[in-house]
Amino acid sequence: MRQVFRLLAIAAAGFLFVQCGKDGKITNGDGPDLYGRSVKLEPVDLPEPPAGMVYQAWLFRLEKSGATYSAKYYPYRKMGWVGYPYRFTDPTTGADIGYVFKASPDDSNLFTQNLTTWVRADTIAMIVEQALRGQSVTLTGQMENLNRMAGFLFSLEPAGETGPDTATPARPFLAAYSNDSGKFEMIYPYNYRHPDFFAQYFLASPTDTLYPIRTACNCTDSNQIRNEARGIWFGLLDTTKFDRSRREIAQPDTVLRKLGRELMPGWQFESWAEKGGQLVSLGQFTKGDSSDLANPYAFIDDSVFLVPGEDFLNGGTPSNFLQNILGARIMITLEPLPDPDPAQFPVILFQDTVPSTFTLPDPVTGEQLGILHLNREMLNRARFFPKIKITVIPEPRP
Repeated sequence: MRQVFRLLAIAAAGFLFVQCGKDGKITNGDGPDLYGRSVKLEPVDLPEPPAGMVYQAWLFRLEKSGATYSAKYYPYRKMGWVGYPYRFTDPTTGADIGYVFKASPDDSNLFTQNLTTWVRADTIAMIVEQALRGQSVTLTGQMENLNRMAGFLFSLEPAGETGPDTATPARPFLAAYSNDSGKFEMIYPYNYRHPDFFAQYFLASPTDTLYPIRTACNCTDSNQIRNEARGIWFGLLDTTKFDRSRREIAQPDTVLRKLGRELMPGWQFESWAEKGGQLVSLGQFTKGDSSDLANPYAFIDDSVFLVPGEDFLNGGTPSNFLQNILGARIMITLEPLPDPDPAQFPVILFQDTVPSTFTLPDPVTGEQLGILHLNREMLNRARFFPKIKITVIPEPRP
């Protein structure tokens, strides 16, 4: 439970909240003297949007309806993005549109004092999470100080969308909260940077039906060693269930299962493998405790493990994976849902390089042993996620 609160407390640092009165002044306690309605956005490691999509910036507020509050969204700009020389562009003309944008749709002040003066940061994070998911929230006691709380969002949107869908963000991507300095950062709304958050995987080929899945031991059958190196699965082997069915042996990865439950609307995971310059999708998924959405290279599709992964066994297997997956770079990325672009969206959450051989040296004799089915860990790459530095631009009060 301590870990959950730690996660939410740090995650709250990913949101921008503004406490305003109708005249745009701070209404609770002594607020900052500065005033501003425009922001300067400075992207860091922001990738170009997928084909057929654009970025959009938003302001949202908690607004009351009866006894509950819900989010109301104010879009303030759709943006194209050019990787180098790194600039925002007008999606319709391609013209450079700069980095400074008016964010407040009225006279609300975007400088704000620290709202955690009244409400715990982890509580604010949970409230905002509900709001971004389209759920209403109830504010009581000190939480009523969050009345008209507002936040900044950056989302991915379909290019050229029209109608009701333009009123709310389809894929919330980055968010942040301000303080009286007016300087802050948009990050992905969850603390994926948690030091204990790493994904696990193992090598096995369950869809061939040729060999039993065994615990780690010295294997001398070269055919079995070669065969088991043709599949990769994101979970872990439960060594207490080797006498049961193949599907029960593979257990979900606890981190992937947790992060799957906390995906923002409009997002999914996708696993990838790259070998010899050939990049291949291993499948899209939103849950760590079920198979992914497709296993196009498996030999018998209905015998896959109940965790995301892939066997490279049938005739359609990409050329660089015909022999095995050893030595491949593997990744798990965030991807739009639905995803109009088959290319990888380069926001990599986990990454590792598969060992180039199944063999390991005996710690006593130094002899190379054929070790199968070891659980391995992927590095957490969330610290390299995109972010946007934001600065509120001071101006005279209206």
